[in-house]
Amino acid sequence: EDEGPAVGDSVPHAHFTNKWTLLLSVLGCAIGTGNIWRFPRIAAQEAGNDGVLCFLIVWLCFLFLWSIPLIIVEYSMGKKVKKGVIEAFAIFGGEKRRWMGAFIGLVTTF
Repeated sequence: EDEGPAVGDSVPHAHFTNKWTLLLSVLGCAIGTGNIWRFPRIAAQEAGNDGVLCFLIVWLCFLFLWSIPLIIVEYSMGKKVKKGVIEAFAIFGGEKRRWMGAFIGLVTTF
């Protein structure tokens, strides 16, 4: 079983294949992060005084209990297998779970 490099060992780092992949990744992170903070503010402004606090509490619960852990798992899977989301699900869950990776890819595209 590989325990990884020892302290002080040089570790090769992953690199983007070209400047376009780096640019698209950075843009995706920036746009996604902006929407995380923008959406509840706009929804609260449109809702008026009724239900604003309730909406924000529910939204924060889902953010910390669902969204952030899901992002951490997705990044961890990708880092481990160094493949796309479809292949990652096929490796971790078997061929029967490949559809989950395709579904996630499709949902996050729109």
